Amino acid sequence: MESIKNVRNELLKRQEIECMVTAEKNPSFDEMRKLLAEKFASPEENIKVLGVKGQFGKNKFLVRSHLYDKQEGLQQI
Repeated sequence: MESIKNVRNELLKRQEIECMVTAEKNPSFDEMRKLLAEKFASPEENIKVLGVKGQFGKNKFLVRSHLYDKQEGLQQI
């Protein structure tokens, strides 16, 4: 996994993350949540995957996600 963008949003108490993932097939949101939880040492419940986007014929996927500090921040949205 290669990080492209990792911005801290203090107002909403979250990290806004974009990364590039190489995989044989389109990864599911649950798979990406587990992978991000391992990489950033955060509980899976605090991660919201917004999208997994790939290009035809390529094994690279752009993943957009938000990593919240607490579960309450995720529930407000």
